[in-house]
Amino acid sequence: HCKEKHGFDFQKLRAELKLDFYQSIRLINYIRNQVLNNSELENTTFYAIPDVQVVINDDAYLKPVYEDDPLLY
Repeated sequence: HCKEKHGFDFQKLRAELKLDFYQSIRLINYIRNQVLNNSELENTTFYAIPDVQVVINDDAYLKPVYEDDPLLY
């Protein structure tokens, strides 16, 4: 759905950024947090994050945005 409707390919992004498991979780939670705080958000360019390395290494994003988020399991 995300790839077709929004042009967002998480697996491709994950490979390009060489994310490990925890960095992937952080990025998912970052994305969910951005969408939650901006309901008008339709497309996000993740390379436009001022410092993506800060996001993927910030332990604050290890906490799920949604309780019992099935994507994280």
